[in-house]
Amino acid sequence: MRKINGHNIFLIDGFGALITASLLFFLIRPLPSFFGVVDFIVDLFAGVAILFAIYSFVGHVLAVRLRRVNFEHSLTFIAVFNILYCVITAYVVFQLTGITLWGKLYFIGEILVILSLVYLELKIARRGY
Repeated sequence: MRKINGHNIFLIDGFGALITASLLFFLIRPLPSFFGVVDFIVDLFAGVAILFAIYSFVGHVLAVRLRRVNFEHSLTFIAVFNILYCVITAYVVFQLTGITLWGKLYFIGEILVILSLVYLELKIARRGY
């Protein structure tokens, strides 16, 4: 198994964000009565996830391949925004009326996965690759 490092953490983050956007758009959005989440919220979260994916893929190219930006700052930046996404998601989920238990479980699971990734990102950023 390959070690997670600066060469692949941006890719892991980018593909994770694409998976998040896909799950939101193709699983959560088509089943509003099952998850209890309105289309606007799903679209907003999916849009943010796509922006994060773009940032991570560009960050991979610039920081790792071209060495054009500061790796530690770029990785810390995406980690901080992932934390912010988790906080906003938790706030919205627990303030949203009508969200079902399945909806809450989905978003709690998503938050736990993202926070695990944030831990790795910050650990790698501290050690620098």
